[in-house]
Amino acid sequence: MKSYFEVYAELAKRELDTAVINGRYSTQQFAEQFILGDVIEKLSLDAQDIVLDIGCGGGVITLPLSCICKHVYGIDNDSAVSRLCENYIPSNITLISGNWFEMDIVSKIQGKEINKVVIYSVLHCLQNMDDVYSFIDKALSVLPENGKVLLGDIPNRDKKERFLSSEYGKQFDKRFREERLSRIDSQKDLAMNEIKKDLDVGATVVFDDKSVQELVEYYHKKRCDVYVLPQKTFLPFGHTREDILIIRR
Repeated sequence: MKSYFEVYAELAKRELDTAVINGRYSTQQFAEQFILGDVIEKLSLDAQDIVLDIGCGGGVITLPLSCICKHVYGIDNDSAVSRLCENYIPSNITLISGNWFEMDIVSKIQGKEINKVVIYSVLHCLQNMDDVYSFIDKALSVLPENGKVLLGDIPNRDKKERFLSSEYGKQFDKRFREERLSRIDSQKDLAMNEIKKDLDVGATVVFDDKSVQELVEYYHKKRCDVYVLPQKTFLPFGHTREDILIIRR
């Protein structure tokens, strides 16, 4: 059986849409372009910021942030970083390959002070909540006082169930499934399904209302400000996922 991270490493080697490489559906490629603006707004990013994007994938966030921020560090597996390096990489982007848990990030950033961290569509790939807390704790450890971490695109099982039980949710889900089946490039989704067939889904963390609330309380006790933020509904999974903003105090 494969972990999510092994699946994404394999996807990065294929000739697939960026949306598919990032674990989304090819039909969500249009919606994917709006992620950047949502991240910029929630982290209040500007030209003075030095940003760390953990799990940068196809570069949907990392690459365009180079036009906005002072410097951007992107971290992901070897395959994803190698694929990104096939593009033009601006001088204010540093790509780092490796495992976040094992990485000595201080030696990688060469004395620069990171003040914003993006962890987008990553946490649900971890094995359990202990790993989730360790992952976030390490991200917070690189930040100065008032530094911010955006935990983006968290799939909340209870939120999804509430949406799909509504009349609008049922109609939306029906249209979404029909669109996926009718798309000419559905073979790209089939390629993703082929790679994911050995995915050990049962070995990954599940977020719900309870675990999200416990996460908020955990970081409140660490003297952080924590906010659960809704996603705009036009984002790829805007009806069923949410974001969490943590500010280190």
